[in-house]
Amino acid sequence: MLIVMIVIFGIMYMIATWSQNHPWCVGRDKYICKALTHMKSHLGGKSQGTFTKGDTMKVSWGIYNDTYQYTYVVNAKEVMQVIGTQDNIYIRDYSDNRWWKQPIKQVEQYSIQLPFEPQSYIQKIATILLDKKTLYTFKKVTTCQEKTCRNYHVTNKSIGVDMDVSIDTKKNTLIAFEIENSGTVESVTVQYDHLTQINPPTDRIKIASSTQNIFLDMLYQLQPKKNEVPYYVELIEQQRKRAEEQGDATDVPRYVAPEPTTP
Repeated sequence: MLIVMIVIFGIMYMIATWSQNHPWCVGRDKYICKALTHMKSHLGGKSQGTFTKGDTMKVSWGIYNDTYQYTYVVNAKEVMQVIGTQDNIYIRDYSDNRWWKQPIKQVEQYSIQLPFEPQSYIQKIATILLDKKTLYTFKKVTTCQEKTCRNYHVTNKSIGVDMDVSIDTKKNTLIAFEIENSGTVESVTVQYDHLTQINPPTDRIKIASSTQNIFLDMLYQLQPKKNEVPYYVELIEQQRKRAEEQGDATDVPRYVAPEPTTP
C-alpha cells in the first residue's frame, strides 16, 4: 500500500509540475497542446512563410540562422526587398537594381516600422494562442499546403480575437493562421522544414552614408508624384528638428536623396 501511495503522489506531482510549465495545454486537446508546445520552443528558430493582407499586399519571408529576408509585393508589384544579417542590412534599389548596404548599428539610430515583420507578428499571435482564456473549437480535417490539417476556430473574448488556425496532423505544428483585422483578412503560413538558405548579396553593392535612411529612400521611390514628400517623412523631419533644438539628437539620420554611392 505504501508503494502504491508513493507512486500515486509521484504521478500527481509530475502532473502538477507539468501543468505549471505548460499552462497553455491545460484543458486543450492533444493536437493543440503539441502544436503550442512546438510554437513555444520554435518562435525564434528557422522558418519561412507568407503573409497576405486582403488583395493588396503579400509578403514572402524567411529566417535562417542569423539571416533573414523579407520581400514585399503591393498590388502585384514588388516594392521592397530586405536582407539582414548580424552586422548589416541590405535593401534592393529598384532604380538601378543594386543593393544599399548599411551597418545594423547605423540602421538602429532611427525608428523603422516595416509593413509586416514576421517575428513580432507571430509573437503577438503566439501570446494570444498561449493565453489561458483562449478557446479552441475543432472544425474539420482539411488539406492545407499539400498537408492534412486539423482546422480550429479560435476565440478570446477578453481581447476580442476571432480567428482560424491550422495544425499539421503529421508533425503537430501550427502552419497557418487567418484573422480579421479592421475589416481586412490577414493570412499567415509558416513552414519549418525544407527551408531555402539565405545568402546576402555580394556584388552590385552601394554603401549608404552614416546618416542615410535607406528605408525612406525606398519609400520615396514608391511615390507616384516625383519630388512629393510623404507626410510621414515630414513628421520624422519635424521630430528630428525638435530633438536637435532641444539638444537631444546627435547625428540623427535624415532623408538623403538616393544617389549612386561608390562601392
